[in-house]
Amino acid sequence: MPSCLFVPSGVCVQTETVLRQALGERIRPVLTVNKMDRCFLELIMDAEDAYTTFLRVIENANVLMATYQDEAMGDLQVCVCGGVCVLASQSCIGK
Repeated sequence: MPSCLFVPSGVCVQTETVLRQALGERIRPVLTVNKMDRCFLELIMDAEDAYTTFLRVIENANVLMATYQDEAMGDLQVCVCGGVCVLASQSCIGK
């Protein structure tokens, strides 16, 4: 049961609800950080600010998962390099 975060808005109420339900059923989450293009196209961030934002969003998700974590599931922390965090973007330029 993947959970999706939108970079500009971060962890939303629906994300928290889905994570809490998944962890309650002992489902290991896969995190999708979506709408990354908005950092560059709408918010006009430079690469360093965007990177800092991505890390903040992932860290906020990790804090949330630690809040609802069942110790029997072990470590649930996600990171891009760990294979349980997907970075995604969908741009509609030219439509």
